[in-house]
Amino acid sequence: MLGLTHNYWQFAITRLVASLGIGALYVACNTLMAEYEPTRYRTTVLGTLQAGWSVGYIVAMLLAGWILPSHGWRWLFYIAIIPVILAVVMQRFVPEPQAWINAQAERAKKKSRASKSHPPKNARACTS
Repeated sequence: MLGLTHNYWQFAITRLVASLGIGALYVACNTLMAEYEPTRYRTTVLGTLQAGWSVGYIVAMLLAGWILPSHGWRWLFYIAIIPVILAVVMQRFVPEPQAWINAQAERAKKKSRASKSHPPKNARACTS
C-alpha cells in the first residue's frame, strides 16, 4: 500500500494504519506463542520471536541497499507485501487455543442456564 501513495499525507496515514496492524500482530503473536508452548520451551520461543523482529529490520535494510539504487523506494514496499500475504495465509491455519475454546463453551453453558431459569423480562403470562 505504501508504494501506491502519492504525497506525504497519504504515506503518513497509510503508515499509521499499517503500524497499528503491526502492533496488534505483535501482541497476538506473543499471546498465541505463550498459549501454545509448554512452559519448558516458552522463554526460548518468545525470545526467538522477539529476535525475529530484529532480523526483519536487518533484512529490510539489506533489501533497501540492493533495491533502492536501481528500482526506487516504491519497489521496496511492493516486495514487502510478500511477508504480509504469507502471514495472512498462515493465520488461517492456526487453531484456536484449547483454553479459549473451553472458556467459550463455559460461557455458553452459563448463558444457556441463565436464559432457562429466567424468562425474558418482556414476556407476559398468558391468562385465559
